[in-house]
Amino acid sequence: MVHLKQDGKDLNENIRNLVAAGLDKKIQKALDLVRVIGNNAVHPGVIDLKDDRPIATKLFGLVNVIIETTIAREKHINELFETTIPDAAKGQIKKRDAKLINQPEDKQVAERHPR
Repeated sequence: MVHLKQDGKDLNENIRNLVAAGLDKKIQKALDLVRVIGNNAVHPGVIDLKDDRPIATKLFGLVNVIIETTIAREKHINELFETTIPDAAKGQIKKRDAKLINQPEDKQVAERHPR
């Protein structure tokens, strides 16, 4: 969870913080699935031969979705933005975004979606 700027000490609390910060509800579900199923499956010193291999395989797939959505995609977009967009255009974008930050939210919506 450190890659998502969470301490990793309490996964439930970390997920709650991410949701409060705007995490997609689908990714929240995926995180909760991995957290709950993983927590129920892992007990120190105990190996359960009845563990469900298909569920484990699906969980690995969910972990890949979580990483792609929350870490890899953002890194890819940021890297492309930084290496492709000219500095002058980056300055214009930053200026535009600064104006949005200083406006009330209802005015921001109206500007993005004119009638």
